Amino acid sequence: VKSLLSSFLLQIMSLWNIIMGMIKEKSIRMEKARQVFKAKEEYFIRNGAILLEKQISCNQGRDIEPIRVFSAKDIQQASNNYDPNLILGSEIVTVYKGILDDRQVAIKVKGPLNLWSIEKTIDFFLNE
Repeated sequence: VKSLLSSFLLQIMSLWNIIMGMIKEKSIRMEKARQVFKAKEEYFIRNGAILLEKQISCNQGRDIEPIRVFSAKDIQQASNNYDPNLILGSEIVTVYKGILDDRQVAIKVKGPLNLWSIEKTIDFFLNE
């Protein structure tokens, strides 16, 4: 009876350790996901503020159509999955012809290597 009880306790302790390990692993994954989300949010706020400041200075306070933010999926669909036949130009950035909200638009896609500051990049996208 004593060895049976001892074996039972060992199994319970082993199961407890497995459960605690799973909880710890899940907690670590959740913390990493929270950190990634926070970093993305801070990046958006920092760069969104620059974009808003540029829009205000470009529009000089006039009431015009606001800048819209489209998802990557929307832009991919509008450019027909970045169809090479829709490329209008590609010197500094690749510019695709597309349709968003029933309007013909030029979609600027920056390349993977960009040595410009974020301010210069936003200025280029707003003014070119």
